[in-house]
Order: sequence, then C-alpha cells, then structure tokens
Amino acid sequence: MFDKDKIKLGIAPIGWTNDDMPDLGRENTFEQCISEMALAGFADFLVIRPYEEVEKEFKAELEYLAILGADRINVSEQSYSVQGKEELSVFDHKVHFTEEEWEKLCRGLNRLGQVAAKRGLRLCYHHHMGTGVQTISETERLLEHTNPACVYLCYDTGHFAFSGENPVHIQKIS
Repeated sequence: MFDKDKIKLGIAPIGWTNDDMPDLGRENTFEQCISEMALAGFADFLVIRPYEEVEKEFKAELEYLAILGADRINVSEQSYSVQGKEELSVFDHKVHFTEEEWEKLCRGLNRLGQVAAKRGLRLCYHHHMGTGVQTISETERLLEHTNPACVYLCYDTGHFAFSGENPVHIQKIS
C-alpha cells in the first residue's frame, strides 16, 4: 500500500470535463467543477517559450493558488502537444524532445520548483498523453534530471495505462 506521508492524492478538472474532447463532460458547468475540487492545474511551455515569460505566468498562478489555500501546483509540459487537436492521434503523433529541449525542460522545472517552494507550494509534474513526457521511461528521465527537493511527481496510472504501459512497473520513483 502507499505510504501516506509520501503519496498525496488530488483531482483535476478533467474528472468532470475534457478540454481535449469537449463532448466528454459537456453537461458539467465550471461552477460545479470548482465547487467539487480544490486542486488547480497549470500548463508549461518551457521548451518553446522564454523561461522568464513562463515564470511570470507561473507566479500569477501561485498567487491564485495561495488564495485558495493550495499547497501544490501541477504542471505539464505542453510544447508541441497534440492536446486539443482532435484530428491528431496521441498514438500517431508522439512528441520527442531533443537533448537540448530535455535540458531546457529540466532546468526550467527546477527553477519553477524553487519559485513554488518560496511561496510554500510544491511543484508536481504531471506526465500526459500526447506530450514529450508521456511514457514511463520519459517520466523516469525527467525525475533523474530534476531536483527531487524542487520537482515532485503527479503520478497518473491512467495515462501510463493508456500509453500501453503497466503503471505498476515504474522503477525510479522514490
């Protein structure tokens, strides 16, 4: 079983409605969604946008989350993502980062994690279908190249299973 001191469970708006496929959950209003949840999300573009631009938006999101009393912020790298492009399959249009892009992503996450920590929040990375950090090996690579004191994992068994992997077999999560 999970160690309750190491694993925190949360929920995101996709549990009510899906921005990638708007017909899923269309009947759920925004007000219903936010009234039933306390976790907010944020999408990064560290690979294709200047860090300073992302940090400015990130800080604004932290201010909002502080008002809500949150202690975590979920992020997911969306550079080159197929999210919202219904004509593209997440299986046929897999994103692959270059070595330089991996370096930029990990460096940026470490910096954002430090910014979040100064505000009393933990940055939790969410691996996601249709992105450059989708598979178990990509998630492990991200964890190996980020500071565990600054970057935590928002582990999603559904995304690993959807990508054809067994979510129980990830090895390098501490």
